[in-house]
Amino acid sequence: LRTKQQLGYIVASGVKAVEETRCLSLIVQSSVVPAKNLTEAIFKFFDSFRSIRLEKITKLELSLIVKGLLDRKLQPDKQLSVQATRNWSEITNGRFRFDRVQREASALLDITKEDI
Repeated sequence: LRTKQQLGYIVASGVKAVEETRCLSLIVQSSVVPAKNLTEAIFKFFDSFRSIRLEKITKLELSLIVKGLLDRKLQPDKQLSVQATRNWSEITNGRFRFDRVQREASALLDITKEDI
């Protein structure tokens, strides 16, 4: 969206937590392309990404992706502050899911190609 189509100076993506759901966040900021055109380009990108990449993932590729995510998610915290921040976030958001990392890791094991 930024490099090939040159739609905006700022193009960023990330994952947001909304309750128990993880959402993909995509930001495209442009001073030359109207918001309607940006929105259409974003949806077109998502549709093409699905057909170009997601639909072509093999079971082996998916299992390697899941393994990589599990390895990263289950790495022990290197600093106590990381654990404290994660737990404090649970408290301030009123969710109190102190086993969230383990739950997410368990959910990863059940991921199928149809889920993505």
